[in-house]
Amino acid sequence: GQEYLLEYLRESGIDCEMYYPDDVPSILSHEGYLGNRGTDSRPNLTAFIKGKNSGRKITLAAHMDTMPLGNEADWSVPPLSGAIKDGRIWGRGSSDNKAGIAASVFAAKALKDSGVLPEYDVYITSYADEEYGGGNGALASCLKYPSDVYINLDGGGMEVWPYGIGGGGCIAKIHSPVKASTTTGVFNGISVLVKHLEDFGKRRFEELNESPIFKDTVIQADAFRMLEISCGQNGVDLENGRVMFSYYTLSDYDIINKELSDLSARVQEEISRYGLIFEGMERITRFFKPVNPDKIPDDAAVFAKILGEFKKSPVKIAGGCLSDLAVFSQYGGGTAFNTGLYKGFGEYGGPHQADEYVNCNELLALTCAIAVYLITKIEEVAK
Repeated sequence: GQEYLLEYLRESGIDCEMYYPDDVPSILSHEGYLGNRGTDSRPNLTAFIKGKNSGRKITLAAHMDTMPLGNEADWSVPPLSGAIKDGRIWGRGSSDNKAGIAASVFAAKALKDSGVLPEYDVYITSYADEEYGGGNGALASCLKYPSDVYINLDGGGMEVWPYGIGGGGCIAKIHSPVKASTTTGVFNGISVLVKHLEDFGKRRFEELNESPIFKDTVIQADAFRMLEISCGQNGVDLENGRVMFSYYTLSDYDIINKELSDLSARVQEEISRYGLIFEGMERITRFFKPVNPDKIPDDAAVFAKILGEFKKSPVKIAGGCLSDLAVFSQYGGGTAFNTGLYKGFGEYGGPHQADEYVNCNELLALTCAIAVYLITKIEEVAK
């Protein structure tokens, strides 16, 4: 994908560079770097467009990686076809997050072809390692091309999200030190674990209930999700069980870590009567630090106004689910917000679903909004 984009940009006369996140100086020792993510062989790509004012730099960011295709029989179109029909572009990654890349690139190309300079210097970064809670690609972008503003196009609903939920994902494992002929024993331990995790999930729901940004939203509804519960595997490994889960929070890492550590201790104490061992919590994603600015950034407010003109309706300022907004906000050193086109994760055609799609008219509206934003003097509009 990056090689294709590199060729397209060069043919369009736009300067660009492809690089591996792990090659960015100092990233391997950075506190935000996650090991074993394969980012020594999964590249980022960044294009650069010179603006009228080099005193301010804007990054437009979207991730190139996607989820697996899933069961291809569930798709009504070939999942890698990019088929265009019924006013939609269909295919895995169409909305999550190829639309963000396309809108940024097409906006930049339209300005270049029209001979119009952006008001400020612009970086367009197509980054790796977003899915499964990575973040090394976003971190590399922050370190290699620091900017004053980061617009992460990995958002949904044609909304603007200066707020981002925190959280992450974990796997908890239980095993019996004695070989078993049935999963009954480890199932008893998993039942104990699930009960305590559900209590942990209720606390996350109640926590979000106190937030004016996230209360009564799908994010609060999904504040805790069991992603997998298993005992044994097809008649073997009957002494092993595991639970995979994700959670949303507005708390700092130390608070959540303490809760999970205390939970682990209680689980071990209770399952010991079954002769089981609790292996603890293994993080399978980074911890996403909550993004909670004191006020709506001027750039976010201006972009929402511009997007509303092309959407032909007001744009909601809201908060988003786990995304690399957390990385851009924490390590970019500037203003950061999300926007984008994807539907809800549980909706037909939404991210990670069969028949994933993006609406063509919405893609055009987002592209136009980006182009106009890039030639807008933000300071004057904000005043």
